[in-house]
Amino acid sequence: MKVIVPLGGKGSRLYPATKSVSKEFLALVDRPIIDYAINEILNSGFDFKDIIFVASQNKKFIQNYFEPHKAIIVNQPKPIGNGDALAKTSRLIGENPAAVVFSDEVLINELPILAVLKQWFEKLEAPIIALNRIPKQKVGNYGVVEWQKVSFHPKLCQIKNIIEKPKPEKAPSNLTALGRYIITPPIFAELKKLKPRPNKEMTLTEAFLAYLKKGGRIYGYEYEGERYDCGSKIGLLKAQVGFGLKHQELKTAFKKYLREIIQPSRF
Repeated sequence: MKVIVPLGGKGSRLYPATKSVSKEFLALVDRPIIDYAINEILNSGFDFKDIIFVASQNKKFIQNYFEPHKAIIVNQPKPIGNGDALAKTSRLIGENPAAVVFSDEVLINELPILAVLKQWFEKLEAPIIALNRIPKQKVGNYGVVEWQKVSFHPKLCQIKNIIEKPKPEKAPSNLTALGRYIITPPIFAELKKLKPRPNKEMTLTEAFLAYLKKGGRIYGYEYEGERYDCGSKIGLLKAQVGFGLKHQELKTAFKKYLREIIQPSRF
């Protein structure tokens, strides 16, 4: 199984920092954001040669950072959506399933969620999505799922619908897509049918919805570890603090600094 890592997004929530470099190469303490995703992939039982990067810029950054490994890079000339990025890998994937990792979602758990999805995919043989439960008032930034319980595991569910960035009062739940997926050839078939439209991106969600409409099964698995949305400014700031407090070299000095500045008189 291959792992697709799309890097072609505009990163507009992090402008102006991402006008010259993709968000995945912004620093999270002393490593680029993408490095944490690659570690998760490798710790989930994949090899570096299994990874396919999709990029519209920064190809040299990818090659240089991961030397001496030879990175497989698929070109996405225009950043017109993650659906387009994934469709462009179909020649390399063939008639096989593939994992998808959006690296701006940095996830920390003892057992990587990608490894969990892989285990369940081998049993279910159907597309599966990592899900995260968040406060209802924050769902407007994410894809939200309508779901129903399954009898064989409390953290698994079957997905009936996905709504992108709904208003909280119209959201079917507070379970959101988390940036980790395993998709199958029928999903790739739907991705390749997507057409570009003015001012609208081509998305993986559209392919999922088309597949569901045809009676396809998609499962979700609820993730309960740490999550940092590094595609947003506040998420990236939270990640800097969270990882800074765990950094072996810096944590003592950083904790001391935080104690010094976090005083009621300063807020």
